[in-house]
Amino acid sequence: MLADADGRISPEFKIPPEIEPHVRLWLGIYTRYSSQEAVIFDEEHPEVVYETVDFRELARTSRNRAAFEIVSRRILKKRVDNYRAAFRELERSRRPGRLSRLAQQIHRARAGVLHRHTPAEALRSLRVQWGQRDAVMTGLLSSNAFLHRMERIFSEMALPPELILISLVESSFNWNAVSRAGAVGVWQFMPETGAEFMFLDSSGRIDERLSPIKSTVAAGRLMTRNFRMLGTWPMAISAYNHGHTKWVKLKSSQWSQVPKILAQCSKSKPLVKLGFASRNYYPEFLALLRAYKYQEIAYGTAPEPALKPVRFIQTQGLGTLASLAARHQVPESELRRLNPDIKTRDASIPAGFWLSLPSSDDDFSGLIQARRRRVARLDVQDRQRVAKSSVRIIPRG
Repeated sequence: MLADADGRISPEFKIPPEIEPHVRLWLGIYTRYSSQEAVIFDEEHPEVVYETVDFRELARTSRNRAAFEIVSRRILKKRVDNYRAAFRELERSRRPGRLSRLAQQIHRARAGVLHRHTPAEALRSLRVQWGQRDAVMTGLLSSNAFLHRMERIFSEMALPPELILISLVESSFNWNAVSRAGAVGVWQFMPETGAEFMFLDSSGRIDERLSPIKSTVAAGRLMTRNFRMLGTWPMAISAYNHGHTKWVKLKSSQWSQVPKILAQCSKSKPLVKLGFASRNYYPEFLALLRAYKYQEIAYGTAPEPALKPVRFIQTQGLGTLASLAARHQVPESELRRLNPDIKTRDASIPAGFWLSLPSSDDDFSGLIQARRRRVARLDVQDRQRVAKSSVRIIPRG
């Protein structure tokens, strides 16, 4: 999967050697380790995996999920405390033969690290990551009826179809995902960014971030803008996670150094300072892309989705679910299922709203073209936003 032995992935998403250890770690998190297994590793040098703590037997014998959570986290905290003590032991001792077993295990694990870190520095980069294999499998099943549509939408928008995997990185394709910060939907749009590309009713009764199709078109417009502003897919994809403000400081001659920036550790002088989540976002995308393209190897063969074609039309006047269902001769329950962005039955649906209806063939062209015109108007704001920076905007095409 890492080598893309069957050539299923576009050359532009090959793995840069600088971040291969990061992608390898995340591919294991997504395909090998379940949510009942915790990986203890070095976040600056992810090739250093100290151990995997397996709680699957505990999960099987626990009375319920809450009991499992309490006991497993208590055990894991004690294990991490043991590592802290072992690192302090390494800090004090210069004679490996007299070290405890755990301290010796740490010493051996770090023997091949390119940059030499003191035990105190290595302790600061100790990290625990729970596996996500079962979450990704659930996400793939949930997204099965949409991913091919999303690939087609991105292709029509002249975007690499591989970018659809950002939605799984963001939410494991949970339609109703809501983050602590207020990001919503499979693409996890924040309210401010969502309002640029979609309709969000101030009353909270309509929120297009909840529509997988509409939010995919919006994500495509955002990714188009990111790429035109930043010039490379590693930067454009990373900017989806934490914005473009840090990346626009790079000169075009430095764009090729982005993989090196993502792989930076505390011993290097970074061109851009990034936290753990931002450094790992692009490696996570590359890992999940491989898990998706080789899912029959990673997870087994998924059932074929039962696709029911839909088309999007614009409403001509104010309406409700009931009135629109009667007008288009569609059962109200069916209309509600096709339009999850209409959150309540009494929502006042404005004129010009893009409504999803049953169809003989999928038709998203009107929706894509309308959103493209809207974003064209936003281009003026883009130019104003970056006028004082060193970034250049790449022309369309």
